[in-house]
Amino acid sequence: MNKKIFGTDGIRSLSNDEIFNNLSLNTLSKAILKNNKNLKIVIGRDTREASKEIESNFINALKNNGAKIFKVGLLSTPAISYLIKKLNCNLGIVVSASHNPYQFNGIKFFNKNGEKLSDSDESKIEKYFFELTKKKNNYKNNGKIQIINNPFSIYKKKFTKILIKNNFSSKLKIVIDCANGSSYKVVKYIFSKININLIYIKDKPNGRNINYKCGSTFPKKIQAAVKKYKAHLGISLDGDADRVIMSDEKGNIIDGDQIIAALAKRWKNKKMLR
Repeated sequence: MNKKIFGTDGIRSLSNDEIFNNLSLNTLSKAILKNNKNLKIVIGRDTREASKEIESNFINALKNNGAKIFKVGLLSTPAISYLIKKLNCNLGIVVSASHNPYQFNGIKFFNKNGEKLSDSDESKIEKYFFELTKKKNNYKNNGKIQIINNPFSIYKKKFTKILIKNNFSSKLKIVIDCANGSSYKVVKYIFSKININLIYIKDKPNGRNINYKCGSTFPKKIQAAVKKYKAHLGISLDGDADRVIMSDEKGNIIDGDQIIAALAKRWKNKKMLR
C-alpha cells in the first residue's frame, strides 16, 4: 500500500482497492481510536454500489474497537456534517467518492464542529495507520451501534423555517439535478411542505449511475432541463451533495464564485458577515 492514504478530500480510490478491505478498515479504525477509544461517530454513505458494504464493514470495525456509532445510512454529506453537532458526536464519516464515477469510493472525515479534519489530524491518523499495520494491536473495548431512523427530519428542521420565512411564490419553478446520488431523497423531504413547483431529475440511483452524465460536473444537463421546463432556476448537486452548480432561467451557468458573491452580498446587507 502507498505510504499515503489521505488526498485532498479524505481517502479516495477505486472501490476494490485494498484500503477498503476488512483488514485495512480495521487498522484504520484502530488508528482513529488510538487516542480516544470511546469516540462517538456519526456515519453515512452515498448511493454507489460498493458504499453499503464498505459502510457496514467500517461500522463493525469501529464498533469492535470501542466506538459508539450513530448509523444514518444513505444521507448527503452536508446533512451528516450538520448531524455531528446535533448528535453530540466527536467525529463524522461519509463513505463516498463525491463527484467521481461509481467505480471509485472514498471516506471523508469531519471533526466535532462538522468541519473537514485538519491536515495535522489526517497526518496523525495516517501515521498511526502505518504503525499499526506492522504489529498486532487488539483493543478489547467493545462499542455499540445506534441506528438513527429519522435523520431526514432532524436535518429538515434546519431549513423549514428559513424556506417558509422567505414566502416564495407558488409560481416559482426550480429544477434540481440529484446526480443519482445521496440527495435524491433528502431534498424532496426538505422541500415537501414548501409550496413551489419543483422538478427533480436524475433522482433514480441504481448504484452505477451516480454522477453519470449528470450532476454538478456535467452542467449541460441542468442547463438543458431549465430550458426544457422553462424554469426560473436550476440546482445541480454532485453524488454526495457537497458541491453545487446552478443555472439561471436562460440556461447560463452560475458557478461557485458567483454563488459565494451572491451570498456575501446578502449577508452584508443583513449584517450577518463577521
